Order: sequence, then C-alpha cells, then structure tokens
Amino acid sequence: MEKTYKILTDTEIMPSEEIYKMYAGCWVYIANAETRDGKLVKGRPVVISSETPYDGAEDGIYDKFNNKQYGRCLDRNLFNNNFVSVWWVYK
Repeated sequence: MEKTYKILTDTEIMPSEEIYKMYAGCWVYIANAETRDGKLVKGRPVVISSETPYDGAEDGIYDKFNNKQYGRCLDRNLFNNNFVSVWWVYK
C-alpha cells in the first residue's frame, strides 16, 4: 500500500502564515511549536499527509519526535474539507 505521508527532513522553523500557505491542503505535524493564546505562532513542519491526520502512526514515525530536540509538537489540519482537527486555528 502506498504511503500518503512524507517525513520532511530539511525544514526550518517558520511563521504560522508561511506554514499555512506552503502546506495548504495537507495535514501538518509541527515540531518546536510556539503558541500564543492557543494560536500557532511558529514551528517546524516535520510530517505532512495528503490523506488523513496522523497517517504513518502505525509505522512509528511520530515516536522520534517525542524528545527535547523537537520541543512541543502539535498538528494543524489544512485540508479543504469539513474535518476539523483539535488543533485547528480559525483565521
């Protein structure tokens, strides 16, 4: 079965506006996330999925992000449908 997620290895910390623009239409897992008043300020995209949130969990890909190096991790659903993730930020 084909994977619908991609692990990003060359990303840098970027402002939320850039993340939303660059990964529109995807679900994004963000490391080194900084929030203010519940809204994402900046972070480092590390996994994207074109199909479903947390795609690849069965492969254990998120385990590596559970350490100090990656700080706080969270997700953003930027799909253009009616599914809303717990971490969705309305603009």
